[in-house]
Amino acid sequence: MIIGNLFNQLLSLSLSLSLSLSLSIYIYIYIYIYIHSPLSLSNISEIRSSQVSRHDRNDDLY
Repeated sequence: MIIGNLFNQLLSLSLSLSLSLSLSIYIYIYIYIYIHSPLSLSNISEIRSSQVSRHDRNDDLY
């Protein structure tokens, strides 16, 4: 009886630990992808400025 109760507590503890661990891993992966994706806010301004400078160079050719 006591061993079964202890086993149930260990099982629920390991379940909650694995759930929180997988959740934190998903959050970390999401943040990593968001920071390193080309669509993040800091990269959008860099892409726009590079496109503007590219257009300036094209205007110089004509």
